Amino acid sequence: GALTLAGAVTLDTDSGNGPISVTGAVDGVNNLTISSGSGAVEISGTIGNSNALAALTINAASASNTSSGTIKISNIGGASAGVTGATNIGNLNTPNDGFEMDGSTYNTDGSQTYTAAINGIFLDGSGTTTFTTSGDDFTVTGSRFDLSKDGEPSGVINTAGGNVSLAQGVRGHANNDITINAGSGTISVGEIGAANEINTVSLTSSTSITLGGSITTSDQTGNSVTLAGPVIINGTVEIDTDNDSNDGAIDFSTNTINAEGNGTDRLTVTSGGGTITMGGVVGGAAPLDRFIVNADALTIAADITTDNGLIDINAPVTISGTTVAINSGSGTGNIEFSSTIDASEIRTKNLDILSGTGTVTISGNVGASARFQTFDINNVSGNTGAITLSGDIGASTGGSGSIAIGNSSVGSITFAGDVYKTTSSATYDAAAFVMSGTDPIFSANESDTIRFNTGNITLATVSDLTIRTTDTGAGDSSAIIVQGDIAGTSDGSTTTVTMDAGTGTVAVAGMGTDIGNVTLDGSGGITLNGSITTSGGNIDINDATTLGADSTLTTANGTVDFASTIDGAKNFDISSGSGSVNIVGDIGAGTALTTLDI
Repeated sequence: GALTLAGAVTLDTDSGNGPISVTGAVDGVNNLTISSGSGAVEISGTIGNSNALAALTINAASASNTSSGTIKISNIGGASAGVTGATNIGNLNTPNDGFEMDGSTYNTDGSQTYTAAINGIFLDGSGTTTFTTSGDDFTVTGSRFDLSKDGEPSGVINTAGGNVSLAQGVRGHANNDITINAGSGTISVGEIGAANEINTVSLTSSTSITLGGSITTSDQTGNSVTLAGPVIINGTVEIDTDNDSNDGAIDFSTNTINAEGNGTDRLTVTSGGGTITMGGVVGGAAPLDRFIVNADALTIAADITTDNGLIDINAPVTISGTTVAINSGSGTGNIEFSSTIDASEIRTKNLDILSGTGTVTISGNVGASARFQTFDINNVSGNTGAITLSGDIGASTGGSGSIAIGNSSVGSITFAGDVYKTTSSATYDAAAFVMSGTDPIFSANESDTIRFNTGNITLATVSDLTIRTTDTGAGDSSAIIVQGDIAGTSDGSTTTVTMDAGTGTVAVAGMGTDIGNVTLDGSGGITLNGSITTSGGNIDINDATTLGADSTLTTANGTVDFASTIDGAKNFDISSGSGSVNIVGDIGAGTALTTLDI
């Protein structure tokens, strides 16, 4: 029958391990304490439905209780709280499958603490089970919070500012849902779900949501993960909504994502065809150790930073933030993009990639659908990692904005694409450049400059090289500057080199090793800072030429043609074998050559 507490009541069968059973409701504005030893405790009626208890303690760890009996509790309260003070039920000796909550409402004014062995606590009501506190903490200790043994219930926890702690995580059995609303309170939770246990996960806290384990959603329509609040990653966390038939959305909204700070905080987000919304800074206050995304599409609105750890984006990327930095720290953290990178709006977004000593690999095209205002990779001193661009930058109908890729300490830049087009300046700087794409074309317009600083350029057999700054047509006054030598791959095949600056200038160093035809155009003037050797190819220099260094042109029977003047106080030799030499302009009229041999 029902139990009314006229005063503080203790029911104690600990010494004899006897069971304690209350088949009716429990009411009364007093404390109820139960200790049963190994005896079972079952309260079938609602606790505090008419008159809220002052406190509820059942075999509780908070009371130093070590009882091992099973516990079964129906509802606590209803529309109003059933306990005004603290509710403490169970301890670590409460056995696996031994703490059953078969009601639908657990409403208290005070804190709720439930404790059991690792698989001890489970819900067994019908529909949704709701836990409510009035600004007080909700804690599950020792045990996973199992939403169902029979497959039906889903769980809702509302604390109105109280902290929520589910250290051992949340489990389910048949597409259960878990919703936690902590208000200004914190949320800390371990692993959520496995296989098809949990369908939707919704965690809300304006202070912090700490994930101490992975989240897996089921292959069911509507599966999703929503994290509405600042997220903290504690350990290795994988959020996975990628299923065989039903991929789920993952929504971080505009909230930040940071590491807890133990040096092993790693986040992997996998959604398949599900949408990922990531609008806040990742790793801004506390960088992650590693960050990986696997998805059909990803929009990045803010910076991503790791503490010398891998950043691996396996998805077509859209940059929606005005200025976004992808930064893996000063150490060996690699940055990898497996697909395309585009701006959300043409020439309004800026992307900066910094990898320290780690490498940068971009497998897809950059700015082909929507070009950037600026696009930079390791252009800041201290970032020395090699760069590989397997796709194009810009598109044939419209290039990216300004580009600054590399600095003098970068080991190498590999260009495996075909088109590298800018609508502003482009600066490439590294100890070495490798061109492996088919006939790569580097182009600019708007009277800007294309520069290859520091290192030499090696051309693959299929890589006839074109550099031009004439995409805006007549009147262009850009410049082409190549500081290092250009060479082929010594396989007997030849590759051509064409540079056209329109009304601008061209400055080149040496060329040799399986070089074919060489054509240099720039009515603002051509500067030769080294010797050019072709393997039978012709050399055509179509504008006024200045010798910036001693230079020899050797063609192995190819022709040599100068369409204008040659000046400069340097030694100049031409050796064309059986090829003709044709010089249209004056030699040394402006500045006398030191020596001339033809």
